[in-house]
Amino acid sequence: MAAKRVAVLVGCNYEGSMAELEGCVNDVWAMKDILRERFHFEERDIHVLVDNDPKFHMPTGANIRQALRSAIASTSSPNDAVFFHFSGHGTRLPPANARPNAQLSPLDYDECIVPCDMNLITDEDIFEIVESLAEGVRFTIVADCCHSGGLIRYEKEQIGDSFTSQMSWLQRVSCNNSTDKTYEKEESITDRGKKRKETHVGFGRSLPLPALLHIIREKTKAKHTQLSNIRDVLVMNFKDESSAKFRRSMDLFAGICFKKPKQCQDQEICSSTREPSHYLKECDAKTSHVRNHQNLPSKGVLHNNAAILLSACQAYEVAKDITPVSPHKDMKSRSTRCKFGAMSYAIIAVLSQLDPSMKLTNRQLVMQTKSVLLEEGLSQQHPGLYCCDEYVDVPFICN
Repeated sequence: MAAKRVAVLVGCNYEGSMAELEGCVNDVWAMKDILRERFHFEERDIHVLVDNDPKFHMPTGANIRQALRSAIASTSSPNDAVFFHFSGHGTRLPPANARPNAQLSPLDYDECIVPCDMNLITDEDIFEIVESLAEGVRFTIVADCCHSGGLIRYEKEQIGDSFTSQMSWLQRVSCNNSTDKTYEKEESITDRGKKRKETHVGFGRSLPLPALLHIIREKTKAKHTQLSNIRDVLVMNFKDESSAKFRRSMDLFAGICFKKPKQCQDQEICSSTREPSHYLKECDAKTSHVRNHQNLPSKGVLHNNAAILLSACQAYEVAKDITPVSPHKDMKSRSTRCKFGAMSYAIIAVLSQLDPSMKLTNRQLVMQTKSVLLEEGLSQQHPGLYCCDEYVDVPFICN
């Protein structure tokens, strides 16, 4: 029986919001063409979620999770393949109990992709979905967004230095939890409607925390939303469709708060209602996992080590939208001045120019994608590869 190939393609342009992007839906249609023409995916096995066409499912948090679960459930045999392409914003949440102005490394944050309804999908949510893969089924993610390097938790960083070098991060950026100063050098997201740059390089795909908070306040009517309670607000608004990690933290928080004093060994936690950070610290300790990408065992954590992630940039960089200087012939017909995600465009350009009889490994694709980005003037965007050693040099997506 022929191997089954299933894809979930997600494009979020966030049209009309302060988070608006322009190239994400274009990425989806271009990637769909490549999947059909080069990898022979069947139309019925490609599930598209975009936020600008009512004929397709909206890329809400619930819909993305359900699409991924359904895709994985439809595969069961060795050599089956699931492909997930997300094009949109990424963001990162500091620990709920983090102090203002504290310096944090990438390992300290919850990395999230941002659906159109702001129902964040965390790295641990992706990991839990991937855990249900049948043995032998390969799962590949292309994440064309910022803060995507840890979306497959615990997998080894093969290309990049976001996690393997703690010093490289601390030397490159100074993190500030309250204002997200990592991206101060980028144009303010609130100014995007006022000023459109003429250069072919467009906006970044990182949703700054102040903008995220503003949009969530508008969508949920929860005007009290702050970094310290954003997880709780999302759980209360989206309930069972919210991040499982956020729900676990909230359940633990409730359990700690309502312990009877005689049952609690830590009287300070039970009695100090004026210091919620005590509760949050205990919740974080119980729900967090160690993510040391440098010291991972060679076989990773997943039972079949079949998860592969191609991320758009390093933790200290910004993934960009671009209008290609010399669009590939397969993309020109879409628009005379069409924007794409830089990472998505580079991958599609590399694959489109490849002889149909040739296959690229994950490593080769990432390295050639870097070259295309450099040709497009993006010398500060370096894609990453995360997977176990076994999958570094296997063909991209499927054999």
